[in-house]
Amino acid sequence: MLRAFDGFSGTFTVLCALKLAPMFFVRPGELRQAEWSQFNLEKGEWRYLVDSVKQDGRFTDNHLGRSACSVCTSSLVRVNSTR
Repeated sequence: MLRAFDGFSGTFTVLCALKLAPMFFVRPGELRQAEWSQFNLEKGEWRYLVDSVKQDGRFTDNHLGRSACSVCTSSLVRVNSTR
């Protein structure tokens, strides 16, 4: 599946989201609503508030592997270069 992304013709943001989704195993809305302030790429962490009845508004920490950090870094560089 990840190899199929090489021929993807959509936007860069969607491509990054498609690459990250199978790495995180989170709900699509949680990934879509992620903010850069929730990421610590130096530590390889993504900390976000889980909006679920069972979680009762607690924060969840996701470890970011090297591949996920690479995708996030390339996305952040692209976002910062367009400002």
